[in-house]
Amino acid sequence: MKKRRKVKFRKLLIKISDKQQKLMDRYCRAFHLTPNKLMRQALREFMERNAHRLPPETEPVSKNQLKLFDTSAPLAVQLSILDEAAEP
Repeated sequence: MKKRRKVKFRKLLIKISDKQQKLMDRYCRAFHLTPNKLMRQALREFMERNAHRLPPETEPVSKNQLKLFDTSAPLAVQLSILDEAAEP
């Protein structure tokens, strides 16, 4: 029998005011949610809406890595074998 994969969770501790707690309790009762599900849903929606604001994820590159495919350097353009390479 295959072993179950362990699901990783992280605990978050937040402090909210009494007024916010009462509002959250009323909302949860009205929509049949638990406070935990409400917070997870709100966080998921926030992250989806603001994902475009994150900088692109970069992978660490070792010192000895060749820079063969870097596109930041301008490339010489040669249209045909009769033309000389034009410097941009």
